[in-house]
Amino acid sequence: MNFNTNKKGQWGEILRFGIVGVSAVTIQYLVYLLLVHLAGWGASLSNTVAYIVSFCFNFIASTRYTFRVKASTGRGIGFALCHLFNYLLQLLILNVAISLGMGKSWAPIPMFLISVPTNFILVRYTLKQAHLQNPFFIFRVKKEERWLALCAMVYTLFFNTLVVLKYWDRLHLLAKHYFKLFVDTFHISGFDPLSDVVISEWGTTYNIYRHPLLAYFMWIPCQLNQGLMWLTHKNCATIIMAAILVFCTFYSIIFLYRILREVLRLKQADSLLLTALFMSFSFVMVATSVPDHFCLSMFMLILTLYVSGKKLQAKHPFTKWQTILFFLVTAGISLSNGIKIFLANLFVNGKRFWRPANLILAIILPAGVLWGLANWEWDYYEQPHQIRRIKNRKKAAMKERTALFAQVRDTMKINGAPVAPVFTVSTDSAVRHADSLKIMVRVDTLLAQKRRAQKIKDSKKAVVAHAGKPMGKGEFEQWTDISTPRFWSFVENIFGEPVQLHQDHLLEDVLVKRPVIVHYRWAWSYVVEGMIFLLFLCGIWQGRRSHFLWLTLSFFGFDLVIHVVLGFGLNEVYIMSAHWLMAYPIAIGYLLLHRPQRWLRYVLAALALYLIIYNGWLYVSYLIG
Repeated sequence: MNFNTNKKGQWGEILRFGIVGVSAVTIQYLVYLLLVHLAGWGASLSNTVAYIVSFCFNFIASTRYTFRVKASTGRGIGFALCHLFNYLLQLLILNVAISLGMGKSWAPIPMFLISVPTNFILVRYTLKQAHLQNPFFIFRVKKEERWLALCAMVYTLFFNTLVVLKYWDRLHLLAKHYFKLFVDTFHISGFDPLSDVVISEWGTTYNIYRHPLLAYFMWIPCQLNQGLMWLTHKNCATIIMAAILVFCTFYSIIFLYRILREVLRLKQADSLLLTALFMSFSFVMVATSVPDHFCLSMFMLILTLYVSGKKLQAKHPFTKWQTILFFLVTAGISLSNGIKIFLANLFVNGKRFWRPANLILAIILPAGVLWGLANWEWDYYEQPHQIRRIKNRKKAAMKERTALFAQVRDTMKINGAPVAPVFTVSTDSAVRHADSLKIMVRVDTLLAQKRRAQKIKDSKKAVVAHAGKPMGKGEFEQWTDISTPRFWSFVENIFGEPVQLHQDHLLEDVLVKRPVIVHYRWAWSYVVEGMIFLLFLCGIWQGRRSHFLWLTLSFFGFDLVIHVVLGFGLNEVYIMSAHWLMAYPIAIGYLLLHRPQRWLRYVLAALALYLIIYNGWLYVSYLIG
């Protein structure tokens, strides 16, 4: 009897879901037509406003009519994220279908066949889950976190506002070539403003194999910016990206505090102290306020650690769908960090990690799908641009060679007489005409000399001189480095610059003019670095029996392998430190847990206060200078 009742209720939900869905689409289309034909708005802006109106109706109808649950902030966030995921899924399927040769009129059919049932499952799960089970309720700020939340919001708003204001007078302008505008204008350490570029004008600007889905994650912010451009006649990309950074920074701080408080089970005061220490690190300040992907990655990694820690406590597995979801988002932002999601699955699931179902469905399948998508993305978007660039280079080289041939022919004499003006560039003509052959040899000599001179000139530029010697010239080997000194990289760039800024060459780009190795002015700076490193090592020793600590260290260890052993980005490794800086307060937390000494708290408080004043002063001086 209960089985039949549940089955009837599920079919009723499906029917009501269809009614609400059709109604939402109708509302969206009618609002779109009204805005386009009566208000005279543009198509993109009209569709954006219509989608927002439709979304609000959809949420109210889904909670009160389709699934009959009480509307709340948590369910609202979950509902919005479900629709965001569904929108990106539709965009992906639509483009794949079109690229496979399906017509634009028919391409939405497979899109709806996949996205509609997927959206139903996601929305039903989100809205029907109990209060404590709904995963989106972790975004609710708890009562004891309110003062921390206020400090975190002030902290991230302050630095992001300064960064936006520093470049606003130039970057708010509408332009035809946003890549050149942003790259030439924005200069904070080695960070690239590519997210601002993509939000200004959507495209696969990121390196596709390193950031396979990041451009798609920025599609909706880009559409929002297009609407704001139409309304304000200003490019609001920097403000939109700052809002994304504020969200990621805010919850990175909240989730780190919860790791210390709930997973390590430290006292509230100790958790706040270590969170403050984390916030005082120089490249937490910087990475959370620049329009690069590192803050987004930091948020996902800290969230992964928090979820993994809670699962280890409760002895719950990292489920397949959770692993897939975390992997696609984290690896979509930065591919190498996807390995850390698999490490989380390994540490949490233990021997269950090696079960065929888990290996195939949660590890191999999503990795293969993402790699296939990256290859498709490269073939569809990047390869045509690369072919065009190669053709343009060949055309420019031929033009240069032709001009030089004519110049040499007009000035060169053979056997005391001017060369006859008979010329074509083909090799056959050069062979048939002895004079032209001699001119061709001269041209080749001049071009070789020019190439050698250009190579010598380029070798003196920082972008070449500081790049380091790679292991090879392959797609991934070209990113390695076997020549940058490892010891001083550890001292100055791995444990130094990410924690406290160097005063000399402050936030300069190593690929422009900053030396690869910069030393501190004062011995005191090395003392501070040594103290934090020693506390970090002591924390590892005290927590050596903790599975969660070794999970955290496996994240850090993976970064050390790719940066130190392989040398990936070693010449500017500090800009990637947001991927591992959370390991410091977590490890030191185990020291406080096992050795809760008053003097230790005083030392940590003094370090946090010194670093937030020292780094804050230098960073603010740079931004307002």
